[in-house]
Amino acid sequence: MYAQLFTLKKNVSRLVFIPLVMLMCSLSHAENFTFKSNSQNAAMIELYTSEGCSSCPPAEHWFSKLTQDSRLWEQIFPIAFHVDYWDYLGWKDEFASPVFSLRQRRYERLGHTQNVATPGFVVGGKGWNGWFRGRSLPLPKQTINTGLIHASLIDQSVQVKFFDPNQTKTVLTAHAAILGFGIQIPVRAGENQGKQLQHDFVVLDYLESGLFRTEDYWLTHLNRHNNKKPETKREALVVWVSEGKDPSPIQVTGGWIN
Repeated sequence: MYAQLFTLKKNVSRLVFIPLVMLMCSLSHAENFTFKSNSQNAAMIELYTSEGCSSCPPAEHWFSKLTQDSRLWEQIFPIAFHVDYWDYLGWKDEFASPVFSLRQRRYERLGHTQNVATPGFVVGGKGWNGWFRGRSLPLPKQTINTGLIHASLIDQSVQVKFFDPNQTKTVLTAHAAILGFGIQIPVRAGENQGKQLQHDFVVLDYLESGLFRTEDYWLTHLNRHNNKKPETKREALVVWVSEGKDPSPIQVTGGWIN
């Protein structure tokens, strides 16, 4: 059996088949970290954006402020997915991937969002338009027993365990995103020509793999490698679990990795 790994490199997103529990991702230091979710569900906040979209810089500026939010890595887990469908406007976004565009379209097809556009927000697996109206983030109801994630980063491996309290799920997928912060990009063409854009929470590498059920929990491993990447001030790892083909997160955890 084989698992699918989606690895985002500069201007490239490709599908690679590797042995079932093996996944590759890019992290910078061989340090050990352990992340554990709470038993209550947290909010994964997804921003769909593009360097080729003139409406996106204000949304990203607001998104960057979440680095100072006291709820970060406890109740809120922001992630900025750069889509590729504006690349034709004259500027190719080096962080964009068709995998992220497909993720946004899947939300729309499943009825979780009303359209596919940038900037686009998804909070807890549901479309959110509150940013356009100056509203505060809606945090999910603190539902008990949504499951627990234990993610251990040890040298070259990330082990993901998911404890399902109800044992009712049949197909689960583990996802991991390496996020970069403080990245400066001068845009030389397209709608944002002449602007110096700063990116935080931007996905530098994205991975997914099926979870395998043991007697007590679901399990998979994600093995990392080093890729070329832009200079970052900080990096973070976010790990989440979804069910079937629905991208909506069931549970999420993560935090700073340097």
